[in-house]
Amino acid sequence: MIYGIGIDIVDVKRIERMIKNKKKKSLTKVFSLKEIEYCEKYKEKRYLHYAGRFALKESFIKAANRAFPLRDIEVRNINNVPKIFGKKAVKKFLKDKEVFSSISHIEDYAVAFCLICQKNSQQ
Repeated sequence: MIYGIGIDIVDVKRIERMIKNKKKKSLTKVFSLKEIEYCEKYKEKRYLHYAGRFALKESFIKAANRAFPLRDIEVRNINNVPKIFGKKAVKKFLKDKEVFSSISHIEDYAVAFCLICQKNSQQ
C-alpha cells in the first residue's frame, strides 16, 4: 500500500553557493560524513551529487508528510541505487515502511523521486 510520494528539483548552483558561502558548517547541517565523503570523490561534479542528495531528502520529507531534520536523513548508494537511511525519528518512521527512490541530474539541475510504501504486516 502506498504511504506517500514526493518529488523535488534543485538548482545545482544554489547548492554550490550554499556550500561555498558557509563552508563545512553548512555541509554538516545537511549532509552526513558518509554523504560528504561520497560527493567529494567526484571533484568536478561534487555539487551535482550534493544537489541530488539534497533533492532526495526533500522528496522523502514530502512523501513522508513529516518534517525531519535534513541531517537525520542519509542517502547511500546500494548497488548503484540511492537508498534512504536515517537516525532517530527517521529510523523509527522507516521501521514498517519500504522506500523506493531515484535521483537524476544534468549540468544545472538535480531531481529526485521518492515512493514510500507501507510494509504488509501479514507477510
